[in-house]
Amino acid sequence: MMMSLLLALATNLSLLVHYSERPPYAARQPGDSEPVGLTATPLRQAAAAAGIRLQWIETPEERQLALLKANQQPFCGLGWFYRPQRLQLGRYSKALHQDGPQVVVARRDHPQLTGAISLEQLLSNPKLLMLRRSGYSYGAEADRLLTLHQTPYFTVSSPQQALGIMLAGGRGDYLLTNAEEGQWLIDDQSAGPRLQLLALKDGSPGETRHLLCSFATDPALLHRLDLQLPANLPAPRSPLASPASAEQPPPPRLNP
Repeated sequence: MMMSLLLALATNLSLLVHYSERPPYAARQPGDSEPVGLTATPLRQAAAAAGIRLQWIETPEERQLALLKANQQPFCGLGWFYRPQRLQLGRYSKALHQDGPQVVVARRDHPQLTGAISLEQLLSNPKLLMLRRSGYSYGAEADRLLTLHQTPYFTVSSPQQALGIMLAGGRGDYLLTNAEEGQWLIDDQSAGPRLQLLALKDGSPGETRHLLCSFATDPALLHRLDLQLPANLPAPRSPLASPASAEQPPPPRLNP
């Protein structure tokens, strides 16, 4: 690590990273000036190996999108899903993390949500209120069904932990998330004991998370970082089930 730090200082390479505090993906720990987690830690490791010094700024996702549209400074947003429409905003890095399959988080005492359910059944039910975070994508299929069925939802900008507390308090019926984040909410003592994880019958393998970098970011810097990221990531398994393995094709390489 010391050699990597010296390399970064010698090459004078740096990258500004905007991130949202979102355990288990990226969160600051006591005594650590930089976030750690499922996306933050792989980025830190790759940047150290590439001799790139990272500068971190906590920024909500919607603000990150606005900054990408403005394209007034070189920076990367952390942990974004690949979406073709976002190619108009910037360049993607190689994958930092492969999400586990989607799961449902609901109260343990919910009268309707008591077992495995399909995504179609869940999002087409007009009597169930979804809690969702502002600016978030829930995956290509879920986003399609949310629009198709005009799923009732309540949008908040609070951290995911706060959504878990709101859910436990009866301010919504369910959250849609992935295996890692769902398990983190269950383990969190502020609301976890009152919550449960439910499998999706038609759950698909999770998507990959990337850096999404403004066009003002030097492509050569992104390429240098990409060289230190793995070509393929193993898909994690759900804590609820062992779905049939299926590989998701990686997004196209976007480096010039």
